[in-house]
Amino acid sequence: MRFLPQLLVVLVLATGCAGATEPAAQESPKGPIAGPNCADSTGNAKHVTFGPSKLVGIVLGSGSTGIVLAHQNGGSVCQWLDNAVELAEKGYRVLAFDFSGFGGSPGGSPGRSDDVTTAVKAIRAEGVSKVVLMGASMGGTAVIEAAASITPPVQAVVSLSAPGVFSGADAVSAAPKLTMPVLYVSGAGESTYVMAAEKMHQSSKASPDAQLLIAPGTGAHGVALIPSSKEATDGVNAFLAKHAPAR
Repeated sequence: MRFLPQLLVVLVLATGCAGATEPAAQESPKGPIAGPNCADSTGNAKHVTFGPSKLVGIVLGSGSTGIVLAHQNGGSVCQWLDNAVELAEKGYRVLAFDFSGFGGSPGGSPGRSDDVTTAVKAIRAEGVSKVVLMGASMGGTAVIEAAASITPPVQAVVSLSAPGVFSGADAVSAAPKLTMPVLYVSGAGESTYVMAAEKMHQSSKASPDAQLLIAPGTGAHGVALIPSSKEATDGVNAFLAKHAPAR
């Protein structure tokens, strides 16, 4: 795992941007690969519907440490399927879900941190004793905001390519409130997301282990960072092994 503060400074100076944004939120397409339907081929996924908003998702694995996977804008649980299968094989119990208005979940405000909170309740109902939040881009913003208020607190948080603010979710304001380990990851080629990660990392003073990882040599975004970037993949795996090992 390589941490590159020098590269981060160069990117900040080169771009001169003040914040990080993502394209306007839009509803995911409905169809044969939308929602949890893409998981049928695994043969091991349990399809679930949960919460007042009737969110849909899939549960894989049987471990006592749970991981909630929150997708990026325009996506669904299908984005996370390969990662979910791999994490389940390592011994985690995994819940990947569709945000309101995406995939198979009914319409609502996109990227809501409330949806993440609801997903945590759902995976805890599956019997896990510890929960990790992992989100990509839009989902990365939502998991940071949600982690600041979930009770009891989650074990750890991983945020991939998250904008500081997206569709009402404010990760920048939430980051100083995080009291659990948190890993901010971005690809070196996605400059505004690098700056957002730096800002949130610097403000995560209450976290016992706030880490920043800028993966060199890649412009991959969000879910695509794993496994396309070895540095990002190894960094996430090491973070999970340290703070939330599979049980």
